[in-house]
Amino acid sequence: MICFRALSETPETALVPLREDASVALRHALRLWAEASTAPSTERRKEHQGYKQRVVSSFFSFAGKPPGDVSALDVEQWRDWLARSKPDGLGLRPNTVYARVCFLSSFFEWAMREPALRGLIGGNPARLALPKAPKAYQTEAVKAWTDEELQSIVRVV
Repeated sequence: MICFRALSETPETALVPLREDASVALRHALRLWAEASTAPSTERRKEHQGYKQRVVSSFFSFAGKPPGDVSALDVEQWRDWLARSKPDGLGLRPNTVYARVCFLSSFFEWAMREPALRGLIGGNPARLALPKAPKAYQTEAVKAWTDEELQSIVRVV
């Protein structure tokens, strides 16, 4: 959203932007958050930062709201859309959906700690809409062996 002020009261009033475009400010905030929240030792750090920025940016595009106006219901709708089967959604797996909502939550936590943004964001709506964490190694693609299965394989070997 761009705010304008009148330069004169004549019918030929010129409009001048009061502040920079909000989408530019959001992009800068996302870049700063990604840099602050990605460890320097992370492999392919720049690539990972770019991914995090794209994920959170996609949420704000989906919601169509600035960070201060986002509610837990907006996050919940986005989360459901991510998980919903194609063509109505993206059809992402639970682990991916969970990771993306965690990125969004991380962004809000960072923004609430930053003095310049603290007053604009009242809380972390993503924390309220965070899905239950998927159990590690218990997806269809990857499953941990039970104790019995492990003992059976050890006996054979």
